[in-house]
Amino acid sequence: MSEQIVVAVIGAMGGVVAASVPQIFAWYQTSRSNFPTVEGKKGGWTGGDLFEIRELRLLRALVGEDQGRDLKVYVKSDYYRPALENLQDKGLVKSTNGTYHLTDKGNTYTRSYLKWLSNFWKPGK
Repeated sequence: MSEQIVVAVIGAMGGVVAASVPQIFAWYQTSRSNFPTVEGKKGGWTGGDLFEIRELRLLRALVGEDQGRDLKVYVKSDYYRPALENLQDKGLVKSTNGTYHLTDKGNTYTRSYLKWLSNFWKPGK
């Protein structure tokens, strides 16, 4: 390959990367709607409510935590804080003396979700 072609190819790739960076940055900083979500089907585990992957991780983390769980790291995290706030707004999680617990509603939802999930889960290859 001639030097001119190599330079042209590198220039084109650089242009694509340069054009993509703002798009990736914008995606990362946008609202929760860009994160993967799971919708419970009618008759399923939530009756049609929409949950983010981050919210489901936090719900699973709180299962069986009768004394509550210290989630200070998550509260400080720009990644998990919005999900934790959403769960509190939905009435599924509450904070008591710095620890987080599932509410009765959250416990019902999470156990229903885990039961539903166990019917479809298959081990990875």
